Amino acid sequence: PATPPIATPRGATTARRICHSRGTARALAMSSPDTLLQAALRRLAARLGSGAMDAAAQLSLLAQDAPQRLQEELQLFWDEVQQEAERLDNSGVPSGAAGEPAAPQDLQQQLDQLRQQVASFTRRLEEQA
Repeated sequence: PATPPIATPRGATTARRICHSRGTARALAMSSPDTLLQAALRRLAARLGSGAMDAAAQLSLLAQDAPQRLQEELQLFWDEVQQEAERLDNSGVPSGAAGEPAAPQDLQQQLDQLRQQVASFTRRLEEQA
């Protein structure tokens, strides 16, 4: 729909413009352009600064936890190596390692043990997380 024309100081008519943000436009018109620019830059800096501060805090926490986490993971690895060595010592030489083919039952037993180990590792990782 066309808007009704309004009279201008020179007597010419022009179409009336409708501004949906009239209140904002009036508030902005009261401030000088320099003040508006300075205010906009300050608000942008505040918003960006808070995001950067949050990211820096998270990185700081990760950096503080990293040595302890690495030490725990290394200790867990060496515990697993020791358990594996004990398992190998207790079970003797596996049937497939000496060059003879492994029996299907032995393979199924090894597969079941590996599945148990994976489940155990998964539980440990979930407990640490």
